Amino acid sequence: MEDYNGLVGTLERRVLVSARRLADMGLVEDDLPAPEPLVDAPRPLTAPELVADLDDGAAPARDERDRPERGRGPDGVRRAG
Repeated sequence: MEDYNGLVGTLERRVLVSARRLADMGLVEDDLPAPEPLVDAPRPLTAPELVADLDDGAAPARDERDRPERGRGPDGVRRAG
């Protein structure tokens, strides 16, 4: 979502400002077309581990205890690298 918001901000602050300036200078014959609305939706979660908490309408819990220690796998065993 952060990347999308950054893209929209850049589009509004830089790209459209430059396009309007070109139109004001008479270098563009037609008006800017309106953007098409988004029709794609995010991919839904389907893995049982990800949707188990969603069955009751709650968001999945994000708890530090659910994360393995840094450098360790989910089973607590230290991993190389």
